[in-house]
Amino acid sequence: TSMVATSDTNLDENPQVVAAGFGADDNRFVLAWHTVRDGLGDIRLLAVNAEGAMSTTFPAALSALTVSGDAVVGGDFRLATLSGAYAGVENLTLVWNEQLTDGTDTDGLVISAHSVLKAAKFLPDGSSYRLSTPQETAVLPANTLADHFAAYVSGSNEIKAIIQATQYGENINDDSPSCLTIRMARLSLLVLLPLPLLFTTW
Repeated sequence: TSMVATSDTNLDENPQVVAAGFGADDNRFVLAWHTVRDGLGDIRLLAVNAEGAMSTTFPAALSALTVSGDAVVGGDFRLATLSGAYAGVENLTLVWNEQLTDGTDTDGLVISAHSVLKAAKFLPDGSSYRLSTPQETAVLPANTLADHFAAYVSGSNEIKAIIQATQYGENINDDSPSCLTIRMARLSLLVLLPLPLLFTTW
């Protein structure tokens, strides 16, 4: 089955998809992608079944959700994979990368930064959903930026993620027990992190 999710002149990038259970014998694919419309970024959402029928009750965009706290999700995001006992849509979790400035030059230009991974859960809210308070799940060291990451739901209110990152600068820390350094390039490393989360439900 083929379908057209979007057809316009707006920027659409970084498509993500996970399978989720919406109830007994009701399995659907949840699609998400970053879009820019009139200069404003948003995460578009779509839920479809195996026949390609689109859900009319699933929210069409992240901006349509009530957000508990400050969630600024850019184009560098993932949907955590769902499986086993945690395959239900109630475990649907969004993980994204934010860059925080470590230093600037005399002109105010950023010369060093590090990545912070955040996550938020889609919580049922009547006939729709809302986004939980974003949780800070991984803070990389100074001058270290995430190049790629992936995550899966590993338990109730818990995800695990793997992060490939690049550390910039002269001194590279290889001593951390949570880091496995891969010498693909001088400043490349791979970090494996279990990320327990506490999502507020109210």
